[in-house]
Amino acid sequence: MQEPTRAIKISQLTAHANDSIMIKVVLQSVGTSLSAVFLGFLYSVLIARMLGPEARGIVATLVMFATLIAGLSQLGLAQGYVYHKRKFQASGKYSSEAIASGKALIIKSICLVLVASSVLGATTFYWFMPNEITHYLVCWTLLTFIMSLHLYLQNSSHIDASLSHYNIGRLAIPIINISVIAIIVLYQGVSVVSVIVASIIAYTVASLLLAKPLFKTENKHTANTHEQNKLANNNTMLTLASIRRYSASIYGTSVTGVLIQSADKIVLLIVGTMTDFGIYAVAYGLSRLVGIIPDTISTYLFAAFAGTGEKRAASHTNKVFSLLFMPLIVLGACISILAPTLIPAIFGHSYSLAVIPFIFLLFECIFSSMSWLLAQRFNAEGRPGLVLIRQLVSLIPLLAALIIMTLGVDSFNAIFDSTTANSIIQSPLYLLCIAMLASALLRLLITLAMYHWALGEKLPRMLPEIRDMITLKHYVLNRT
Repeated sequence: MQEPTRAIKISQLTAHANDSIMIKVVLQSVGTSLSAVFLGFLYSVLIARMLGPEARGIVATLVMFATLIAGLSQLGLAQGYVYHKRKFQASGKYSSEAIASGKALIIKSICLVLVASSVLGATTFYWFMPNEITHYLVCWTLLTFIMSLHLYLQNSSHIDASLSHYNIGRLAIPIINISVIAIIVLYQGVSVVSVIVASIIAYTVASLLLAKPLFKTENKHTANTHEQNKLANNNTMLTLASIRRYSASIYGTSVTGVLIQSADKIVLLIVGTMTDFGIYAVAYGLSRLVGIIPDTISTYLFAAFAGTGEKRAASHTNKVFSLLFMPLIVLGACISILAPTLIPAIFGHSYSLAVIPFIFLLFECIFSSMSWLLAQRFNAEGRPGLVLIRQLVSLIPLLAALIIMTLGVDSFNAIFDSTTANSIIQSPLYLLCIAMLASALLRLLITLAMYHWALGEKLPRMLPEIRDMITLKHYVLNRT
């Protein structure tokens, strides 16, 4: 009787230690994210006030297209690397032929990402780039390349479950941005070009910070596993085919996600003006603040459990969801009440028209980030195809909105051309915001349904349990 009892105690102690490590990493990552977002928010306010809505709209357009191309050019390669490398490590057997665990895969992936970025960039410039920003081609091209490289390295840094390098790289960007702009202000006024140059410098430094530890980890891993290579067999070796399958599913999910997050902005560029877009960019960027914590935890869940097959992923994901969902809804309601006062006070009265879009997008961000948190269960367990399905289905509200706007495009143009109604809170924008909110809610409902029929599990609780809140409170108080 003593041996089973001892085994149970050891198991309980191990589980408690693992939970403590998880809470520690999550709190560190959340702290870093809050610091990075606060500095990024400060930078955004400064840029918005110094540039004004129209120039801010040009910057937002350049950054949006660069971000869009960076996301589309990833091909799911970084996530495929992380998932298969972690799965490979969890098996305890290593092989030199498993390209996913070596520098060869990283280098080849970077080349593919940059090639894809070049093709997409050229296509975007010739077919979709607004005439107002074509003379910023050189700055935009450099920004697109470096953002594509940075995004790959950032996603690959999830191989480190502690997320230490990921956090450093994320914090570096707003710090460098603010520093460069401060130097520019001392010598000349802030312009669109200077803001883009600051971003190029920031993403370049962050990429270097992420690349060095990534290659260093690969060198160390290869040196320590030479003898284990002899023990590997064909059944345990990773293949490029298996990486491509996982990466393709992840890429499909990423593409639909990028389209969902960019459709509203692209349509607004068509039916609105640069001033409209600048105001909307402020509303969209500000609404993303509420998703800091769930997005950070989503990153940790994938980094910690991708390819490991651990059962703890289920309990951790469900606990986090129940702890965050209802508090975020309440927080969103409180912020919505204060928004009409806060937004003009922070950004200036020229941005007061961003209030209503902000409220719509605030709840869209809550639903979207919480559904993405739950979706990490499928990504971590090697079933990203399920996430792709929910992404595709959630496009329905956006497609419906686009059809409605296409059928009524003449009337919408008349609205925007009139002197009395040339504002961002006209029918097209309302329709887009409602479609975005409906799409996010649909993704959440589909993800919850998948928990039932794909995993055969009970739905996560919408309200936190008292014991989980007490445990979290005790841990935070003990650490502080």
